[in-house]
Amino acid sequence: MRFSRFLGGGIGVGAMALLSAAAASAAPMIDQSYLPSMTYTYSVEADGRDGVVAQTFTAGTTGSLTRVGMQFIALVTGSYSFQFRLGIREVGVDGAPDFDADYLSVQTEFVPTAGFPVFSPILLTFDLATAVSLTSGSTYAIELQRTGGSVPLTWVANYNGAPYDAGNPYRYYNDNGTLEPLGADRDASFVTWVDAEAPVTGVPLPAAGWLLIAGLGALGLARRRA
Repeated sequence: MRFSRFLGGGIGVGAMALLSAAAASAAPMIDQSYLPSMTYTYSVEADGRDGVVAQTFTAGTTGSLTRVGMQFIALVTGSYSFQFRLGIREVGVDGAPDFDADYLSVQTEFVPTAGFPVFSPILLTFDLATAVSLTSGSTYAIELQRTGGSVPLTWVANYNGAPYDAGNPYRYYNDNGTLEPLGADRDASFVTWVDAEAPVTGVPLPAAGWLLIAGLGALGLARRRA
């Protein structure tokens, strides 16, 4: 009976340790974070001259991009709304967003601005509807385009401060169909969260796993003897 209790305890400890390890590894972590102190703003419009704004970034971790954060500024007070398309794209050989390729992830977000501080940056985070597989060292683009709502929000960007050194900002102009890099002193503020992926092969089993296996094996032996 004591032996069975010991085995049960060993199995429990092993199982709990494995569950805890799995839960810890599943938590998304910040991969890229660029929140400049000297700020500028990009007005995000649906049509007219200002079509699409985008910021490229280089992944520092191989894994799944699950969440994106962006700093905005509200320019007016009151109960307004802002609707925009949030997309993640690949980049072309020139490092610019590839508008000819399909989105890796795309969704529409609706943001009520009531209660937003005016002329004060606020970080909004968005869970992606479709997680995007990232490879460390590869470059991707966060794209924003207004699709509705009563007023625009503005995407906060750097203003002659320290640039983000692993990507560049771009704006697509609807009136002439051109994509223009905006310069390193105008990088847009953003944060990315990634669920890191463990290698598929060559992964040693954690000690808790061996404890669980040993406990199960010994339990089976004890039952046979009984």
